[in-house]
Amino acid sequence: MRQHTLFVPVFIVILIVLSAAVAVGAYGVRVVAVRRAILRAMEQFHAHENSKGFAQLARIDHWASQHPAFISQVRCAAIIGHVGAGDDEAAIVLADCELARNHTPARPSNVWQSLYQVVSEQLDPIWLKKMGGRDPDPNVGYRTMLHAVEAIGDEQRLTRLNDRIAMLFGDAGLDGTSSPASVDVANTLRAPDFGAGRFAVAVGASTRCYDAEGKHCGDLVAGSLVTVTETRNSNGGAIAVCLREGAGAADQPLLVRARDLVIRQGDVAQLPPNVRSLLAEHGRASALLRQKRKQAAERNPHAADYQETMTSYRAFVADVKRLTAARDKAEGDERTRYADQLQAMKNKAPALRDAYETSKREYETWKAAHPNSIDGDPEVTVLQHRVDKAAQQLAPYFDS
Repeated sequence: MRQHTLFVPVFIVILIVLSAAVAVGAYGVRVVAVRRAILRAMEQFHAHENSKGFAQLARIDHWASQHPAFISQVRCAAIIGHVGAGDDEAAIVLADCELARNHTPARPSNVWQSLYQVVSEQLDPIWLKKMGGRDPDPNVGYRTMLHAVEAIGDEQRLTRLNDRIAMLFGDAGLDGTSSPASVDVANTLRAPDFGAGRFAVAVGASTRCYDAEGKHCGDLVAGSLVTVTETRNSNGGAIAVCLREGAGAADQPLLVRARDLVIRQGDVAQLPPNVRSLLAEHGRASALLRQKRKQAAERNPHAADYQETMTSYRAFVADVKRLTAARDKAEGDERTRYADQLQAMKNKAPALRDAYETSKREYETWKAAHPNSIDGDPEVTVLQHRVDKAAQQLAPYFDS
């Protein structure tokens, strides 16, 4: 009889523990899924696929509604989508919801939802701390909208938005009115707060990707983000080993020249929408600037000859290195064959080197005589301003 009496409370305790474990597991799965869905929506908005982006947000709205931080992040992603679609009024409605701290989770309708809400209240301040936990920054909506409108470069829209911000926040501006309970962006959203690891933004005029065998396997769109798993040195310069966002275990890594990327500290999955928008803008503007500077440099009458001789000479040097390495590993007749090829190439080297050095000297001489030919270009000036502005806006979030 006594054993039977003890069985009931023990069974209840076990049931409660198992239920809590299931709720915690469901919490982890939901948080990861919602975070990834928000990132996919952001990618679609940046690719101007607004309908797909809004559909993505609609699919996760119910799951996100239990977490104040995700309510805020979904609104910020939607703000970027509305701004991209030219609907500033819809973006303002969402920014005003953020400002009013309208982050109340949906009321639970059953026991399981009640248990999940209890778990969320305990874990959100830890798992979603970088997004504001249970009390997101109320100003992030207008901050996100401001970054998005600035990225578009429409002065009339920007003036209207700045007028509204001035009316709401006064002379102190967005960052000067954050309440003590909100996130202090200038002090807390630095590189360590974005988690471990590294990510990169594509900034090359043409950011080419290669597979493990060195074959071209596509390009990165300017402003796109990738995870960097390691960097390597090669004859052509540093190489970053990257993974696209959402890459699965079966996806092969991409090899990208480091000079076509801006590599930063942090986990790309933990970047808030407003920071992602700024990074994308900086990447796109930097890529356009590189392209325009290259076009301006090609006005140099010696540019084509310099490029041709430089390419030929670098290819020659690479062939010499490859054959030398092959010769050093070979034996017998094969080693002799490689040695004969290198000897024949040695006779060609002086002419190739002289042509390269002559064209380089002529190119540099003309460039020195026309110092304002690139920086004085109006398009280069405008793009340089965009890059500098985006870099300045990113400064509070990253150490470099």
